[in-house]
Amino acid sequence: MEEQKSKERKGNKEYKKLKKLLKKAYKASVKYNQLEALMREAKKNFPGYAEAQLAFQKARYNADAVPYAALKRVEADFYEAYAEQMNKCSTIAKKARTLRVTFEDMLNHAGEWENEEE
Repeated sequence: MEEQKSKERKGNKEYKKLKKLLKKAYKASVKYNQLEALMREAKKNFPGYAEAQLAFQKARYNADAVPYAALKRVEADFYEAYAEQMNKCSTIAKKARTLRVTFEDMLNHAGEWENEEE
C-alpha cells in the first residue's frame, strides 16, 4: 500500500514537472511568435523601406542598379536598427527549442522509467 502511494506521489511530481516545462515552452513559443510578428511589422513601417521596395519593383530587371542599391541600403539600416530585437528573438527561440526537446525527452522516457520501476 505504502509502495503504491509513493509511486503515485512520484508520478504526480513527474507530471507536475512535465506540466511546468510544457507551460514554459508554450510561453517561450508565444513570445517568439510575437517577436517574429513585431519584426515583420517593423520592417513594413521602417522609414524608407516601402519606398525603396517600390522603386526596386518598378525598375526594369537589371536595367538600373540604383533602386536595388537603395533597397539594400535601407535593408542594412533596418537590420542594424533592429539587431537587438532580433538577438532577443533568437535567444528566446533557442530557449523554447531546448524546453521543447527536454519535454519531449521526458515524455519519451516516462514509459521506460515506469517499466523499470515495475
